[in-house]
Amino acid sequence: MDTVESSRDAEYTLELIFNCVIATTMFICFFSLSSSMSGNLYEQCKEISVMRAVGFSKEIITKLFIYEAFILVISSSFSGVLIGICVGWSISMQRAMFVNLPTPFTFPIREFIFVFCVSITCAFFSTYSPAKQLLAKSIPDIAKMT
Repeated sequence: MDTVESSRDAEYTLELIFNCVIATTMFICFFSLSSSMSGNLYEQCKEISVMRAVGFSKEIITKLFIYEAFILVISSSFSGVLIGICVGWSISMQRAMFVNLPTPFTFPIREFIFVFCVSITCAFFSTYSPAKQLLAKSIPDIAKMT
């Protein structure tokens, strides 16, 4: 009974550590995405001013950049998951060969859903605020920024 309890405690501790690593990583990724989307917005000031002059509304331009961030985040998430599955599966197979016991590969679906949802939220917030700040200016002011 004591062995089962200590095994559960160790599993809980490892899960807590892993969740802290996930939270820290997502926090760092938010600032990285935020800075790259801000840089992208300020690099494209001429294009934004032309779109505004042609008749695009502020909301449409904001949605355009939010969609760009979503595409960036979703493609990065899926490529990261694919790479992680390949690495996890190969390590699982290697361990099974060394130990001569079957080692099942389990996909962490709960962590995947959490990371995916936080990534989508980060994509929205990292783009929405810089886009609103930039689009609050007049068309000539935006055009002069470059």
